[in-house]
Amino acid sequence: MGKVYCDGEALSVGIAASVDVQAGLADLGTLTTDGLVSIIPAWTLNTLFPPASQTALHASDGPLASERRSELLFFDATTSGTSLAPTRRFFVTAADWFEVGGYQTAGNTFLEPGQAFIIRHPAGVAATSFVPNQQVYGGLVTTAVRVSDANPRDTMIALPRPVTMVLDDLDFGSGQFVESAGTAEGDRKDQLLVFNNATAMRNKQPDAVFFRVGGQWVRDATGFPPAGQVQIEPSAGLLVRKATGGANQTVFWVNSPTYDVAAP
Repeated sequence: MGKVYCDGEALSVGIAASVDVQAGLADLGTLTTDGLVSIIPAWTLNTLFPPASQTALHASDGPLASERRSELLFFDATTSGTSLAPTRRFFVTAADWFEVGGYQTAGNTFLEPGQAFIIRHPAGVAATSFVPNQQVYGGLVTTAVRVSDANPRDTMIALPRPVTMVLDDLDFGSGQFVESAGTAEGDRKDQLLVFNNATAMRNKQPDAVFFRVGGQWVRDATGFPPAGQVQIEPSAGLLVRKATGGANQTVFWVNSPTYDVAAP
């Protein structure tokens, strides 16, 4: 079964009379005549964080800097480089979402599949919890990771499973994650940076950095200990730092579930 992601707001109001699927033959190789394609509406800010009822962000009183409280940060996946600043910033009031800069209503802004984001609270406010829709996806999850021919490139990703996973279960194969020739800094290729929420801080450094060498995961720490069984919490933030590639391209990380959603 194929899957198509679209802007859920457009479908809900009947704007889209048809859906165009753009894919290569390799992507559609499992489809046959009368094969089924699932259309999965993407989240929007309004559907993921309804302004009148959401509790993950502290609501702002207005658009002025002195009135704004929590912000939601997006990062531009099309810009190459590392340690990039956020390219879009949003805040929510009790009535609507707005984007910093233009201050037009932004509740219909949609989140692309696999898109990661940061919730930034101002100093001195209470901690909050973000509870997703509590739906467990039981199939393969594919996330785009981009490569640059000019310099290393960061892609923020979100763990697609609601359970703790070990590094070996992330399914980063040879086509999606380039192994390093050795542990020396100059031999490094792709790296995985892991962030957690235990420490409240802005612009945090990663809690751990991992890379692959000799067919296994190792941690960037004294002795470079094997790390294939290191656990990654579902709330962790992940950043794939791709080494400079031979050409600008997109590779696809395909992750399989570690659980059976049909089990009793």
